[in-house]
Amino acid sequence: MDDTSAVLKEKLLAFRNMGPLSPELDAYLKAQNELDWMFSAMRVSGSVLSRDDIAAVLDGEVVTKATIGDYQDLNAFRSAIRWAYDALDMQTDIDLRFITGFNDRLRGEEVPFRKTNPVLHTFGINPIFPSDIRDELVRMTRALSDGTCGETPSEQAAFIVTETIRIYPYAEGSEKLALCLAYYHLLRAGIPPVSLGASEQEFNTAVAEAFASGDRSHLVRIFDRSIYNKLDAVLTLGKDDAEQ
Repeated sequence: MDDTSAVLKEKLLAFRNMGPLSPELDAYLKAQNELDWMFSAMRVSGSVLSRDDIAAVLDGEVVTKATIGDYQDLNAFRSAIRWAYDALDMQTDIDLRFITGFNDRLRGEEVPFRKTNPVLHTFGINPIFPSDIRDELVRMTRALSDGTCGETPSEQAAFIVTETIRIYPYAEGSEKLALCLAYYHLLRAGIPPVSLGASEQEFNTAVAEAFASGDRSHLVRIFDRSIYNKLDAVLTLGKDDAEQ
């Protein structure tokens, strides 16, 4: 185990051993988790909304640069996240049914797999043929189940992102779905939603590098530092909360 993995493991152990939180801090962290998840996924899919903009939209406030579509998308996103937490409570793994169910809620309607063959210039790849989508998604979920997709949570999250984008199951929103599936997998590992420590450009570059070289290390580092920063912040808040 390298130094980064050891430090993250130590942070995660401390997080899991935190004492009970005050109702106020617990409610605050739940709201921040939702915002971290939404903002990160929206940012990597090209949204211009800031974290504060998203918070305001969810509170029903008027945000001038937010479109009607943004309001609809964010409310659907909130419903998808809450559905995912219900699935988490039932210890649901990522499988084909989960992927399609989450995406349908994310989009606010039932969406079929894509039927066209797009060129993903951002990542420098052509995704797989539409006829192979279902089988490749099943193959991805089996790799998650049998542990052949990486040793650490960050490696596994990076695998989910690159595989989902490689498969590109839906004509729209597959990048957002990729990160959401990674976040759900992290939740299954006991890690709360993080604020992704990367711009849209860095995220896209890291994914493109993984496709070009087969090396996901840049994307893994993004997840490593994002997880570290989130756990460190929560532990600090928890310590302050316990001292009050």
